[in-house]
Amino acid sequence: MIANIAGIPLAANALEVRQYVTELQAVGHRFVLSAWNMYELARSNNQQHIDQCCAFVETLNPLWLSDSTKVKRQEVDRFLQPIFDNVGPVRNRSFSALNQTVAAMWGTYGEGGRPDETFTTSVALLRAHPEFLKTIDSSAKQTPEAILIGRRAYRDGAEALLDSIVDREYLALSLPAGADRLQLDYLMANRNKLLSVSPALAVEDAMSKLRVRDSFKPEPADAADLQHALVALGYCDYFVTGDRQLAQHCRYVVQKLGLACHVCRNVSDIPCQSMSG
Repeated sequence: MIANIAGIPLAANALEVRQYVTELQAVGHRFVLSAWNMYELARSNNQQHIDQCCAFVETLNPLWLSDSTKVKRQEVDRFLQPIFDNVGPVRNRSFSALNQTVAAMWGTYGEGGRPDETFTTSVALLRAHPEFLKTIDSSAKQTPEAILIGRRAYRDGAEALLDSIVDREYLALSLPAGADRLQLDYLMANRNKLLSVSPALAVEDAMSKLRVRDSFKPEPADAADLQHALVALGYCDYFVTGDRQLAQHCRYVVQKLGLACHVCRNVSDIPCQSMSG
């Protein structure tokens, strides 16, 4: 959305969409972005495009998604709390997947952002340290191969065994600090119940399985797509993407999991009505 209505080249209806964005804000809608929006823009080589997109984002005054890993760990921690009330450093504390400031968002990644940190300064910092971008690029390039490996296991009938192994390793990474094998065994034994009350975990599980079974050609960009959707589908009212394939996958996941999020291809698909009503 941002690149099409604020960057270079502009979409033909860019001015109309920006006006509609203003109207949505006027009735109480808040837009939500993530660190992945910063990463994608920082990879651009067109400074004018970057400047225009940054200027537009600042007018949005958006909320910021927490690190998906942090959200998943908090979901697991919340699930374990009634049974194991001494697990993890965030015991009995509520959490939110959304942050009011960029600095608070970076805090969920374990980074100490300055109180006055903005989208613009974060993009500039990423561009000033290309090694950060290369590290993320390297991880993203592993996504297509992971999907292809999963597809081969699915065709060979080994998916069920692979799922059990992967699920245990995956949940082990999502355990809060201080947890042990007893808690991991409990999660494995109650996996379906855990997913039913943990939106981010459930979205990642459903999306990953869909990608393995679908016939699309996997690309490195699929890593960013998953990160955009993972927390947003579970904690936002609307998810906007111009990517047809991503929209299809997200609609499938939302329907399968019974989530309240609406997947839209355009901002104009969001009803312009008061959020207070």
